[in-house]
Amino acid sequence: MFADLIGKTMKVYVDDMLVKSMEVGDHVTHLNYTFQILKRGLSAPEKAPRAGPLLSKPKPSEIFQLYLAISNEAISAVLIREEGMTQLPIYYTSKALLSPETRYPDMEKLALALITTSRKLRPYFQAHTIHVLTNFPLRAAIKGQALADFVAEFVNLPEVDEIIENVELPTWNLFMDGSFGDTGSGAEVVLISPEGHKLNSAIRFMFKATNNVAEYEALLASSRLAREMQIPRVENAHADALSKLASSKDFELLTIVPIEYLLIPSTEAPNVMWVVGTPTWMQPIIAYLKDQVLPANKHETYKLRRRPAYFFFIDDVLYKRSFSSPLLRCVGREDATYILREVHEGVCGNHSGGLSLVQKIRRQGYYWPTLKNDALQFIRKCDKCQRFSPIQRQPSQDLTAVSSPWPFSKWGVDLISPLPKGRGGTNFAIFGILLVSDNSKQFDDKKEA
Repeated sequence: MFADLIGKTMKVYVDDMLVKSMEVGDHVTHLNYTFQILKRGLSAPEKAPRAGPLLSKPKPSEIFQLYLAISNEAISAVLIREEGMTQLPIYYTSKALLSPETRYPDMEKLALALITTSRKLRPYFQAHTIHVLTNFPLRAAIKGQALADFVAEFVNLPEVDEIIENVELPTWNLFMDGSFGDTGSGAEVVLISPEGHKLNSAIRFMFKATNNVAEYEALLASSRLAREMQIPRVENAHADALSKLASSKDFELLTIVPIEYLLIPSTEAPNVMWVVGTPTWMQPIIAYLKDQVLPANKHETYKLRRRPAYFFFIDDVLYKRSFSSPLLRCVGREDATYILREVHEGVCGNHSGGLSLVQKIRRQGYYWPTLKNDALQFIRKCDKCQRFSPIQRQPSQDLTAVSSPWPFSKWGVDLISPLPKGRGGTNFAIFGILLVSDNSKQFDDKKEA
């Protein structure tokens, strides 16, 4: 718009334009001419001399067009509206590509330009219908890429009959036998590998069994052994040891017969003792955060709803937020005892006091509600702290001062321990003693001497 004036009567700064004149009398003329150009540009942009594109005001429910352009270093977009045969710009956007983004394919750069523009011009995208225009064939390119990926994936595939081959699986031979005698009962299992190596296993029953029971137990034991050999050796250390023994070339090792002691019959379920653990302080919080489970007590429910604001999960571990320290990991009673012992008397422990121990544990990133009380109780039970801590010389209670009614005189009161009951059932005697200082003159009477 002001291209003819720049460098002559106008000087342009970053966001300012200055009209200058060599003569004082010409300054008003130059200002008038500048405002005339500005007025023509605002009223009729097409009539302005060398006028650049001006931003247009959109109208409600109007359809816009969005042009996308990409280069090796930047992406840009312009949002326009149409009035008759004229296209008027509404807004421009551009973005310099980062180093990784410069290596994007052209299709991804176009997608990045569209996403960036939609975020910057969100109000226009929400209120208007926008047609995306570009010189890249988006639809054809997407279909062509999908077709190319499909062809590349399934080209030159062998026939199904060629893939499936008749592979003969290796065969293991299993022999078992149970026996019953006067000295006891047991079973013998022999497993022969495809290479011909024999693996022996003996089972001794620690319960009374008949000959039929011994046969059945031998069958079950052989089934367990065969099942263990089918488990991948990475997941079963016992099967791994057996397979190594079976594939060993040392014949002396192959003659070793491992003996398994079966305490109860396989048909009887072992006695299981249920151990009920003590619920920890974290369980109500975890139940509320995971499943929104609340206790039946209204008071506990009110407290629980306020507490989870300070707790949250990271990888199924409960943490507590803190104002001036990192996240504190919540621990239970057993872990708390171990932490107290390690921090207080561990490798880096210095048998610090109770409050100092609390601060050290928090700096290490641990928390439980009774931390302060547990630390004080732990210090009092520490054997070394009781043996080698400084001895307190301070009296156990405050001293009571006895004031004298007059100089050199004091009263002393003493209580005698329980005596035989006297008159009135009295058992104690209280003595009052008057202490008088001796000044060596008051009782000096030479006449009586």
